[in-house]
Amino acid sequence: MALLREPLLCYISHAASEGRRAFELRCPRCGARSSTRWLGAALADMKGALVMKFLRDAWESKSSALWLALMRIAIGYIFIESGYGKLTTPGGFASHMGGTLTNFASKNPYPWMVNLLHTVAIPNAAFFGVLIPWGELLAGLSLFFGVLSPIGLLGALALNLTFYFAAGWTGASTATANEVMAIAEVIMLFGMAGRALSVDQLLGGLYARVLPWKRQAAMKGNLTPKRAPTA
Repeated sequence: MALLREPLLCYISHAASEGRRAFELRCPRCGARSSTRWLGAALADMKGALVMKFLRDAWESKSSALWLALMRIAIGYIFIESGYGKLTTPGGFASHMGGTLTNFASKNPYPWMVNLLHTVAIPNAAFFGVLIPWGELLAGLSLFFGVLSPIGLLGALALNLTFYFAAGWTGASTATANEVMAIAEVIMLFGMAGRALSVDQLLGGLYARVLPWKRQAAMKGNLTPKRAPTA
């Protein structure tokens, strides 16, 4: 915290010691001439210090947490790009959904998926034409920024498994891409990929107070008896 307080204390100490003359003086730390610029420089330094502290804490955490976070961000970006691309498709992605789903069902090797496509997906093609791009976009934002990461990972996993069984037969690249992403999402889910470089990391204390399962885990941790140190 001393690192964060130093720039602002620099401004306050000079303003207090010099009174109104502080508006005319140059701060020996930042070199600014006016108190307004002193404060701006101080706040900029604090912002930089906060960012560096956040990155340093992430880097000093377990290496697995950092690499899982980078994987989470990369997959989140892929989902954001895919969802946004569908939402901005000329003519509308939903308008082509019926034909796409019919094609997926035409030679699909999984009878249960063929039945699901004909009974649920194709009759509601317009609905799924809206659900899929928004689902991709929201899952991508959740993973990219690390907001409620487990929920975002479950949504992303559901999408990739659906894409694999519905369209994996259309090409090896489609099948492989969805397989790899699904495996990565399972690894991130069990590895708790939201531990680093995430909003979840910053709001961990708030989650513990608001979310019931987090609150119960925190209470359980507090009630666990600590072992006495051995000599």
